[in-house]
Amino acid sequence: MNNSRDRSIADILGELSVEQMPERLVIFDQSAHLDWNRINWFSTNVDEHYPSDRAGYFNRDGDQSPQPSDTILAAAARLLRNSAHAFYSICETGFLQAFSESHPDQFASLIASGRLRIVGGGIVSPDSLLSHGECFIRNYLLGDGWLREQGISWGRHAWLPDSFGHDAQLPVMLDAMGIRGVGMGRIPGDGRHGDTSNAPDSAAAMLTADGADFLWRGNDGSEILTHWMRGGYDQAKDIDLGSPPDNIDAYVATNAPSSLTPFIHIPVSGQFAMPNERLAGHIGEWNETRDPRDRLCGVAGTFQHYAELVALHAGALARRGFHGDPSGDVLRFRPAPYWMGFYASRPALKQLHARATVAMLGAETYGYIADHLLHSRPERVRQRNAAIQDGWVELVPSTHHDYITGTASDFVYNGEYLGERGEQLIRLQNALGIGLDLRGSAVDEITARIGAVERGVAVFNQLGFERTGVVEVMGDDGVPILLRAAAPALGYRVHRLPTDRNAPGDVRVVEGDGGNIIIENGFLTATIDAAGGLVSLLDRNNGAAEMLAGHANMIDIFSDDGNLHRFGYELDYLTHGNAFRKDEPGVTVVERARIVEGGPLRCRIEATVSIESDAASALYRFVYILIAGEPFLRMETTGRATAGSTVMVRFPLRGEIDRTEHGTPYHWDHRTPGCFGNQPGFDGVFEATHDFMIARSNGIALGAIYHAGVPAWCASGNQLIGVLLRNTPGAGPEAGSATGSDSGEHTLTYAIRVPSGIESPETGVQLREARGYAVPLEGRMAGPAPAGDLPEEFSLSSVSSPGIITAAKTGRSRDLLLRVYQPTNATPELTLTMGCAATSARFLTALESPLAADRAAAIQPRFGDGMLDFTATRALTTIALRHEP
Repeated sequence: MNNSRDRSIADILGELSVEQMPERLVIFDQSAHLDWNRINWFSTNVDEHYPSDRAGYFNRDGDQSPQPSDTILAAAARLLRNSAHAFYSICETGFLQAFSESHPDQFASLIASGRLRIVGGGIVSPDSLLSHGECFIRNYLLGDGWLREQGISWGRHAWLPDSFGHDAQLPVMLDAMGIRGVGMGRIPGDGRHGDTSNAPDSAAAMLTADGADFLWRGNDGSEILTHWMRGGYDQAKDIDLGSPPDNIDAYVATNAPSSLTPFIHIPVSGQFAMPNERLAGHIGEWNETRDPRDRLCGVAGTFQHYAELVALHAGALARRGFHGDPSGDVLRFRPAPYWMGFYASRPALKQLHARATVAMLGAETYGYIADHLLHSRPERVRQRNAAIQDGWVELVPSTHHDYITGTASDFVYNGEYLGERGEQLIRLQNALGIGLDLRGSAVDEITARIGAVERGVAVFNQLGFERTGVVEVMGDDGVPILLRAAAPALGYRVHRLPTDRNAPGDVRVVEGDGGNIIIENGFLTATIDAAGGLVSLLDRNNGAAEMLAGHANMIDIFSDDGNLHRFGYELDYLTHGNAFRKDEPGVTVVERARIVEGGPLRCRIEATVSIESDAASALYRFVYILIAGEPFLRMETTGRATAGSTVMVRFPLRGEIDRTEHGTPYHWDHRTPGCFGNQPGFDGVFEATHDFMIARSNGIALGAIYHAGVPAWCASGNQLIGVLLRNTPGAGPEAGSATGSDSGEHTLTYAIRVPSGIESPETGVQLREARGYAVPLEGRMAGPAPAGDLPEEFSLSSVSSPGIITAAKTGRSRDLLLRVYQPTNATPELTLTMGCAATSARFLTALESPLAADRAAAIQPRFGDGMLDFTATRALTTIALRHEP
């Protein structure tokens, strides 16, 4: 399979058996859409003999019946074996891997045909809005690694046909991976499945008018060739019904007006669709019936062929970005929101995914440090890396667009699986457990060899920047001890345990009037009322100015007639009526706010209330935590949502919010708050935020939210609003879609930051604070170790500001691989400081392949004396360091 970047049009047409290029070439691209686990477990989707939630899902009558992937791929192997001009594409390498294990001979036949194309390359077709950026990359890295082991190349094109909207900064990740192009489906305004966002300026309306192929530009300058499937990925699934030539005419009529190059792409696909053995005959019949004056010709091919051919006309394509840039001739492209309810459906999946990714990244960092400092034997290194690989294998399927989104059936989310409850929950819990165990064992190995003095505490920091925080360790008497300590980037530092348990700190707690409790540190003063509401939040570095315009962290409950995918207010009012209605709940204090922990380094306040409304009847526990040296107030809310409800929390601020800035999976962006739909009562546009969301008014910061797995936040008027819980078992937005509920109790964690000190996301300051909030320092009692020979301080590597090292792992060639992020949207000069001697440095894609020569030259590396200076030409840079033995 050809993976060349330089194939000529003659090469490509020759492979397609096209002797002479017609005026318009129609490429029919045959594949199946393989959801990892939307209706059934993955094992059932591979082999129908496993238990199924939907009886007969793979046994409906007729040729259009969905079939498990082993059956599909066996039929694809026969098709390619029997037809010299047929091609077949697959996106989801996890299914291909399963087929290779269960049917090795047929797999070998499929590969030997030379006409299977890998389009996608990841284990699954991922969601790009909610997935952790590093886990999104690992989905492709894992798939690419398996393909390399099999000797299978792929064309470096991503395939995202069914994601419910797309990250505005997706080009950042795709470009960093060396992806050449992407095919996508659902975008705002496409009119599919009751989409109510269709407007003259919607993304679909613009691409329909101006061309479905374009160069998609990220804010950092990354560019990706992009194709929007105007008729969807499954538009030709009914090609056999009625008159195939007439059907093809209809497909061409849909796609041709938006296909501005000589090429038209027609996907022939569907949910677990069998290969269509009659496709070649249909194409031939259509070609014969064409009027020669039409100068149209159809051919079987793949998206890879189409994208390579369109790329040869890239100079004629428009450039598009989220904001557009008239001065730079960049048009607008806003690929979200398509639906928004799934940002908050089944929050346990979002939280477990985020925590497991952090744990796995920590396991890689500390594992590498342990093996380097302890001079581990090669066999021990292989064992550790294999265990880490197993953790990622368990984790990366959660990036699937029906997994982390929470849009699978109840059976998949929480049904019986291997004697446990819930395939999705169990896999994520397993991944988290693997990550925590591997991270913990590596930390213990290092701690045991630190030659520290009596009462030493090794403070570990897995994040890629130096920081200070409060660390908890267990004393000899079993009572926790707190200390404020610093640790370097990707490393540890030994501190001396204070002899006085009451270590100095600036946290104070005061019981006020009427049951109020006042807590403060050097940055803020917060007042919590008896029912657990946040009454006041003063910014002490801004003259003790009040940042709230009313009670905050208050629960709002809405009767929600939506579903797993969409809030009720995303439905059209004229068709569905008032589908999103705010309730006026009655609140009863069950347990008044009380001081659980009182400082001076940390305090904790708890309260419990009962909330009764038309949509809900539940207990909610509110927790507030204030830590010395932190300019934000931590919060936890625990509760459940009753059927047909959405639970929100709001923070009214002292100013009208006219701009928000928030993290994306691997970058950041800004928005002007807007309205959605025509439902009365609520119309905010939620964002799928990562790490932080900053609210501004006239350029002035009003405050910020930090979180680690509560992504759905919006600004409306003067309020920041977040969604904590949803339990919406209504019908899905499409026929046969998964429906489901979530009546479980969940604990949601987030924080609100005072305005003083909030900087532009371009500095990286808010990302560092948000990551520090979500990933605490770890402390271990250290020494004195009789055989201790490790230093009392070590940093694997660090990078100059505004750079942040986001991953440190063993690369494929056993080098140390570092991922460096910089948020400037410019090309700053960065300096990497290495904690252990390196003999060489190479710059790679995030999939650990060599960079193109021009990209590598632009980085201009200067290596020597334990330092590596380079130009960060994009937001993400991947570096491989070869260490001395």
